[in-house]
Amino acid sequence: MITLKLKDYDSEERCVCGAPTYAELSIDCKVGSIKIPLCKKCLKELTEEVDNFKNVIPCGECKWALKKSNDWRFSCGLKAQKFGKLLTQDDIGYWYPVDYTDTCREAERKEEV
Repeated sequence: MITLKLKDYDSEERCVCGAPTYAELSIDCKVGSIKIPLCKKCLKELTEEVDNFKNVIPCGECKWALKKSNDWRFSCGLKAQKFGKLLTQDDIGYWYPVDYTDTCREAERKEEV
């Protein structure tokens, strides 16, 4: 379970950056827990980063990613297109290689079938 709350009596006095703690992020799971003290600036950065992350599309979910059949390799079809290269199954993973978790600004989510 993840909770975000205002600083409490048992919270650390200072954020990791050294500023006074404003809020505390707590993460509890089966294997343990962690509490992260956050100042106002770090809390703002965290929320901005979470908002940005909502729009991230990994290459493995991008409509431009070309997957080699019966393999784990990927290539970026958009990059290939920009350079006028038509990729065959033998080229995938060698020309414009990408990892399943890579990301880019031009990513577009695959349509659900």
